[in-house]
Amino acid sequence: MEHILIITVGVTPQIVTETVWALLTRDPPFVPAKIILATTKDSAEVFRHKHLLGPNGKLSELYHYLGRPDDYVEPEIRFAEAADGARYHDVRTQTEASAFGDLITRLVAEHGTADARIHVSMAGGRKTMSWFAGAALSLVGRPVDELSHVLVDPEELEQCEDFWWPTREDNRIPHQRLKNADASAMTFSTRLRAGPDDTDGAMVEMARIPFVPLRPYLAGDVFEGDGIGYEGVVDRTNAVLSARHLEIDVPARTIRFGGREAELQNKEMAYYALAALAKKLAWRISRTSDGEFGWLNPARVRGLATQYFELYCETHIGDARKRLAWIDGDFPAPARVTGGPAEGAKSAFQIILEDDRKLQKDLRELRADIKKTIYRSFRNRWLSEQAIVQSKGAMHGLVFPAELIRITGIEGISRP
Repeated sequence: MEHILIITVGVTPQIVTETVWALLTRDPPFVPAKIILATTKDSAEVFRHKHLLGPNGKLSELYHYLGRPDDYVEPEIRFAEAADGARYHDVRTQTEASAFGDLITRLVAEHGTADARIHVSMAGGRKTMSWFAGAALSLVGRPVDELSHVLVDPEELEQCEDFWWPTREDNRIPHQRLKNADASAMTFSTRLRAGPDDTDGAMVEMARIPFVPLRPYLAGDVFEGDGIGYEGVVDRTNAVLSARHLEIDVPARTIRFGGREAELQNKEMAYYALAALAKKLAWRISRTSDGEFGWLNPARVRGLATQYFELYCETHIGDARKRLAWIDGDFPAPARVTGGPAEGAKSAFQIILEDDRKLQKDLRELRADIKKTIYRSFRNRWLSEQAIVQSKGAMHGLVFPAELIRITGIEGISRP
């Protein structure tokens, strides 16, 4: 699995080497195949000024120091940008913050492929940048991804321009901002501490941060195209998580849930509406059963042939009370049965239901076809799982709460 490292970075480029050092020295190591620095125009200038990047830069030096020169990859710099492509110098205004939120959200979404694991470090940059990094990973990340922050001890080293990572040697470096009583620069050791009782050296600790991966709850098309943005993902997530009612429009042959809509074929809607009625009205699995309510089985479907037929007619003509025999190629033509068009079609339909093998096969195929249609239309696993017809041994039906199911267009359908 390919490892992708995304780091939020401000004007302290040491965050990059500290993060990479922590990842390469952990057990097992996380070796990035790609490193992305999410930043601003001013910060990128600091990278160049302090020689972070390039074959002779500090990051390349770190890989050589750790004996991993072949693992070095030159980081890709991605900027918070205005609509016209102009790069923002900093993240201080609402507009700049929104642009950075869009950037980090796009980065996580576009790199969250099946063969990749993302590690997001929120250690650098302004607090706003760190917040967006964590929020973006929660919104569009997956359980396999990681979120972290690096902590440097002693904390004085966080502002020391000459500290880039802990070393095996006991090197002492001057601190440009901290002075002794005689006005000389305070010095600190870069030696990696041997343990908790060793207080003289340096330590970089990576704190892994738990997050809630919400990507499985989001509609698939939110990740498509170049227009993905933080606010749009938030709006879509809120719409999905606030979804309450499963709305079934029998004449229109549509199912709506969480802002998504699926259109079924006539026979599929007849069966789906029958399952919805069984759930909503708590029909018993059989007339003698006291333990199972709201489910169907082949025998129960056979006993509901009249209702099934009426629902099927409803999807064709929009008025079940007319009882018109508008039957297409799914069933035998009414003309083959005597006794008038409507009664003939109904009789032909009941004959089909009396064939156990064909009935069970039809029900399996209906459930599979409905599932495919809902998944394809909703483009969201969580929403689809709530709406499909589920199986429970020999029984099948909806698991959606009965009180939240709304069915329209069946006022004329008879009840069992």
